Amino acid sequence: MFENALGLETVTGELAREISRGELPPAILLAGPRYGGKSTLALEIARGLSCRQGGDWNCRCHSCGLHRTLSHPGLVCAGPRYFDLEIAAALEAYRRKPRGGTLFLLIRAVRKATRRFDSALWSETRLKKILPALEPVEAILQEMEPPPGSVEVPPEGVSGATLKKLEAALVRFQRALPHELVPVDLVRALATWSHVSSSDGVKVAIIEEAHTLQESARNSLLKLLEEPPRGVYLVLTTSQRSAVIPTLLSRLRTYYLPDRPRHVQDRVQEMIFRQNSGEYPSLASFFRASGGGDAALRRALVERAVDCALRGEVEGELLEAIGREYAQGSAATSSHLFFEEFSEVARDRLRRASPGELPRLQRWGPLLRAYRSRIEIRNMHPVTTITGFLLAIQGSQGA
Repeated sequence: MFENALGLETVTGELAREISRGELPPAILLAGPRYGGKSTLALEIARGLSCRQGGDWNCRCHSCGLHRTLSHPGLVCAGPRYFDLEIAAALEAYRRKPRGGTLFLLIRAVRKATRRFDSALWSETRLKKILPALEPVEAILQEMEPPPGSVEVPPEGVSGATLKKLEAALVRFQRALPHELVPVDLVRALATWSHVSSSDGVKVAIIEEAHTLQESARNSLLKLLEEPPRGVYLVLTTSQRSAVIPTLLSRLRTYYLPDRPRHVQDRVQEMIFRQNSGEYPSLASFFRASGGGDAALRRALVERAVDCALRGEVEGELLEAIGREYAQGSAATSSHLFFEEFSEVARDRLRRASPGELPRLQRWGPLLRAYRSRIEIRNMHPVTTITGFLLAIQGSQGA
């Protein structure tokens, strides 16, 4: 159990003991850094809870077979996520090493996105908008996946034509993604779903980035967390535990995931994504590079934006260039990339700031959090928010 949750042995050891003894709380929170393995761990918890044979990755039981391809009917997923980057990395991994492990990696990366639109949780009206883009992706995945329960894949693998067909379908799917992935009616439907019995007696709902839930969704979730039905487990994740409201935290047991050191991040790149060890200094930089576009150009634009902001200047040409470069992926991924890369550049500049620059850089922290929340929580348009943020930090220099 948890063989693919690399570098998390302390927390996985505790979780494995609690699962084997039947002592895992029904409502838990996995708190850790971005790219820290929270999603992988949550999915392995779901598989371990459903398995009656120890939960090893190669277990051939029917339940594990369904969980390996994220097809288990007792699993639902919700929450905002930046799908493009992981899917792109998984596609490249399969092209480099077309083996069983990378095929499962690719199928799971795509299903982490498609499983968010379960008919048990989404209303017919909402599903109608996404189904024309979702159904072709699912049809291709079903062609690709091995028989249920199998850990082997056909030696011929997946054809290049099928991969191209999948990529084209994913472009349409990602464009059709609704910006709000946890509406309040989804949480209400989750409560109904939780009271329907499961074939193997266990159901798991995973809600990612719980700190982004809007008030109405939080209030509805609180009622379910107070007394989950027997056999139902709620696994929430967050990269900002301090932003999760206290009433939610009081109903969850938190498991803290460490910030994995460089050598562990190298192992993840090499063993999971078949990337040459050491080529990228972190998983964050690896995924950003996988997302396409010109990573070096994005970095140069952000560094130039920081320089302009420190001088209190506004360059219309620069704002347009940033808007163009960060509009190449999905809306959610574009904004995520910008704010992540801006934070990285700002932290680096803070370490070597002059006495005059230091107070200016420190004023950016609250602005960065506020504008990021406009995308993650308030569902505002990413390019508009990025432009507004850059104008705000430039204007703050005179404060």
